[in-house]
Amino acid sequence: IASASATAKTKPYVEILDNPNGFLRVRGEPATTGVELARAIPGQHLPYLNEETNGWYKVTYATGKSGWVARGQNGEYAKLVQ
Repeated sequence: IASASATAKTKPYVEILDNPNGFLRVRGEPATTGVELARAIPGQHLPYLNEETNGWYKVTYATGKSGWVARGQNGEYAKLVQ
């Protein structure tokens, strides 16, 4: 599995938060059943693609590639910074 390589230098972006796994899966669909495309590490800022569905943020995780990261039920995995 690839590491997410994109880094946002401007807002809006999604910040990956600390979690017990030490990473957050970037998925092909906004669901836990979606294919894992990459892994983002805590502290990483991924460019936000202005789309949110059922607690999932659409982000750019590598040049020309997009996927979805989970916010978490209480916002414990990722947060949107605008």
